[in-house]
Parts: sequence; C-alpha cells; structure tokens
Amino acid sequence: MRLALIEDDDLHAEVVGRWMGRDARVQFNRFHTATEFLSSMTELGNSVPDVVLVDYYLSDGTANEFVRDLRSLGDERADIGVVLISGVDIVEFSRILEGLDVDGFVLKDDLSRERLTMVASLAMQSSKRRQELSALKK
Repeated sequence: MRLALIEDDDLHAEVVGRWMGRDARVQFNRFHTATEFLSSMTELGNSVPDVVLVDYYLSDGTANEFVRDLRSLGDERADIGVVLISGVDIVEFSRILEGLDVDGFVLKDDLSRERLTMVASLAMQSSKRRQELSALKK
C-alpha cells in the first residue's frame, strides 16, 4: 500500500510514520502541507498513493479545501482514498464530516496502529471502487 501523510505536527507525523512503517508492505511518505503534497504529485511525477491520511487543520488551510481540490483534478489523483485525522472534539468532527468526500476518519485521541491500518485498508477499497466508477464513465 502506498500511503501519504499530510501532517504539520512533527510528533503526530513521527508516531504515524513509525506505526505504518513497521509493515513491509507499506510505502510511506510524509508531507507538511497540502500544497507540498499536490505539488509533488504534479511537478515531480510521483506515483499516486493509494491513500492519503490528512490532518484537518493544516498551516496552509483545512482538509476541506484539500479534498475539494483533490477531487476536482479530473484524473487518477481524484480517486485517491482520503482518511481525515483530527484532534477536534467529536461534535465538531461530525459537523466537519458532513458533505466532505472522505473515505474514513480517525480522531487523534483514538489513534492506534491497528485503527490506522484498518481505516487505510477500507479507504483503499473505497478508492478502487471510485476508480472503477470513473473508468465506466469514460
């Protein structure tokens, strides 16, 4: 599984990176901002990850803006699985999730290696279904 993390907090990024890096099947890349991630996808021609884990509040905006920009790209990048990670309380998080096109979510208070693996795997399956639908529309 090719996994990207967009997280501006070094401690959370370190923890997630260590947990996900323990699995030899996971290729893991970390980005500090959504802009950095999107630029790497276009300028460097990097391979498209299967899943992106993205913190809701980033230094260059919110995951709302990132997801909107990603889903509007019109190519294979628009179908990437997206998992939202946030430290906000559950009430605010449920409002954030309304209408947001993500494939999973995890609260930072509930982070664990097992939970991240499970949510990322489900997001990857969702991404594959989205890719199949996109192919049918062409």
